[in-house]
Amino acid sequence: MTRLAAVLMVVVVPVIVLAQQATKPPQTQAPAKPPEQTPATFPKGTYSVTMQDGSAIEVTFGDGTYVATTEGQHIADGKYSTKGNQIVVSDNSDACANTGEGVYTWAFDGKALTFKGTQDACSDRLGIMTGYAFIRK
Repeated sequence: MTRLAAVLMVVVVPVIVLAQQATKPPQTQAPAKPPEQTPATFPKGTYSVTMQDGSAIEVTFGDGTYVATTEGQHIADGKYSTKGNQIVVSDNSDACANTGEGVYTWAFDGKALTFKGTQDACSDRLGIMTGYAFIRK
């Protein structure tokens, strides 16, 4: 009889355990929450651009307008609009007057604002916008 009990323990008990587990509903994990995505907001403020010759340009981006100065002298002002990480700029500087708009993508790391040009008929604006980091003051 002890042999029969041992066989029952080895064969029957595992079958009962498996049958009980099969009747339980499968456990599923709650779906992961997607990370919150904050829309990109253009970082308004005043920035300094140090040119290759050591001179500095100060650019202040306000609500849809900007002003650029060097050594306190006005050099350009204009308008801009943003959508996501794209910025469209136009200005009335001597170098860029009547050239139309420039289209760029921008990135901001908390200190430096950088631009990549996608299209701009004003080569001076394109060179400044894409050639230098705009450092927040």
